[in-house]
Amino acid sequence: MSETPMTPERLAEIAARANAATRGPWCTDDWEIYHGLEYVPGMSLWIGETCTGTGTPERDRANATFMAAARTDVPDLLADNDRLRARVAELESQREADHATWRHDLRKAQDEREAKDSRISELEAGIAWRDAERARWMGVHDIVERAIDKGWSSVDTLDLEDALGAETGGAE
Repeated sequence: MSETPMTPERLAEIAARANAATRGPWCTDDWEIYHGLEYVPGMSLWIGETCTGTGTPERDRANATFMAAARTDVPDLLADNDRLRARVAELESQREADHATWRHDLRKAQDEREAKDSRISELEAGIAWRDAERARWMGVHDIVERAIDKGWSSVDTLDLEDALGAETGGAE
């Protein structure tokens, strides 16, 4: 028995032989093969005989039974082979469609993740800017609080510019 799947040509050869043979079912009287469901002496159409004497009588009977059953088994197996091959083709087609869907869904998920990562970066930059602004204005707040605590009526502009990080505009 071969591990290699049968080619369509080989299956067609088997089908042609099965179709050319006397229609089934066939039966046996232990050594000879007849047309019909069971052997009826003098009534059943003789198909052929098995080679006897090649082994034990049990083996000869088993061979005849196998040959008689092959007439209906072979077409049944060919039909089942066709059914299974059609199912395999259907599943392969479905797998390809599923893979296309999965690839599309994966790309969409990757795009969504990239968009979310970009948004996270924007928000993190906004938080960093806010924290820097907060620190600048806290510096101004501290200067004003110190002036109030000391009773000053004004604050030094240079101190405010330093707290705000402003350019002095002076020549160096």
